[in-house]
Amino acid sequence: MTIANICRESKGVAHTGLFFLLVCGLLLLGNVLGPQMALAGQEEMVEGIMHVKNGSEPADGVETWQVEELWTVGGEDDEDVLFGIITQVQIDDENNIYLLDNQLSEVQVFSPDGEYLRTIGRAGEGPGEVTNPAAMTLLPDGSVGLVRAMPGKLVMLDKEGQPIEDFVPNDYDPKEGGLFLAIRCYPAQGNLIFGGMELRTDVNAGTQERNYHIRSYGMDHERIAEFYVKNVHWNFSNFTLREIDTDFPWQRLDVDDEGRVVMAPERYGYDINIYNSDGTLDRIIERKYESYERTQEIKDLVDRAFQAQMPQLPPGSNYEAETHEPDVAELRIAEDGSIWTQNSRQTWAGQDGEFMYDVFSSDGHFTKQVRIECAGSAREDRLFFAGDGRIYKVSGFLAAAISAQGLGGEDDDSEPEPMAITCYKVK
Repeated sequence: MTIANICRESKGVAHTGLFFLLVCGLLLLGNVLGPQMALAGQEEMVEGIMHVKNGSEPADGVETWQVEELWTVGGEDDEDVLFGIITQVQIDDENNIYLLDNQLSEVQVFSPDGEYLRTIGRAGEGPGEVTNPAAMTLLPDGSVGLVRAMPGKLVMLDKEGQPIEDFVPNDYDPKEGGLFLAIRCYPAQGNLIFGGMELRTDVNAGTQERNYHIRSYGMDHERIAEFYVKNVHWNFSNFTLREIDTDFPWQRLDVDDEGRVVMAPERYGYDINIYNSDGTLDRIIERKYESYERTQEIKDLVDRAFQAQMPQLPPGSNYEAETHEPDVAELRIAEDGSIWTQNSRQTWAGQDGEFMYDVFSSDGHFTKQVRIECAGSAREDRLFFAGDGRIYKVSGFLAAAISAQGLGGEDDDSEPEPMAITCYKVK
């Protein structure tokens, strides 16, 4: 059995929990808000760390946004644009839209009006090439970084798609044995912040040490700080693949303009940590929340996702799935510094035609919830807030991932509708 097979695990880009499992074969194992009118939480120092303790309801209630469609690309009616699975949306300084297609291993670029401009990147192992990129980041100089999962590095392209020097963190030496995996990358005050894993396998002992971490690096490739780490020991004798051991906040993470890391580190508890750029913990945001129990449909999908991974593991291995979805499904930082989350109940049990979010002030007070009235479903589709005052909806996100992994069930041989991207503005 190769190291790659032993190391194979559930992984993903979006919808932590179930979706993290569903995209395991694709990767390796903002509107400015108005003034906040009230303090929602109680501030309390606990062992030298500020805790902002919020209740289950926001101070200013629910704010409803209605949207107007501006344009759509892709989908059944568009013969010119074809998407695989769009997993990330970003904009550059000219408000051009960059769509990361994990399945097609490319980035399609569109103008603010939805006009196709170019495609950059392609699958492969040569200069500027990466197969199934785990993530994308746009750098201040206009270059584009595509995260190659294994061995981990940032494949660098200029804005026209020509390869430039790649970025590989210097604090990991493959000669020492093991493997570095990259999952996320963010620009931060002239530096880069990586979310990744170090895997060290002892084939003779049948064990593996897994180090999940969030670290920052200077452009000289040297490590600056470590924000968060989780260590897991695997023993492949009578091995059980535990979902909780593969849980890490890849999607419950963002970086603000000051280089601070904001993340929900644990699967349960609805706590959000804010780290300073030097890696020190500034404060912890708490919010009362009852974890969302998986429905039978979700449990069935999770089981199929695990079953698909069993052939990659030693014979006789088992798996142990969680009974609940992660409390925080997604997290992002808006242009004004406020922290937006979508909790698992809003993701899986929301009403069709609306997308709900919890909104916290930059210092951690649960100020309000935002209901975005938009065609679609938070369960099936995804909204991206790319920073230009617009909202981008990726339609058919869940169905595309299920189909790509062949997890639709024995009686489901239907093909999902082609993925489409719709741009909205708030009325």
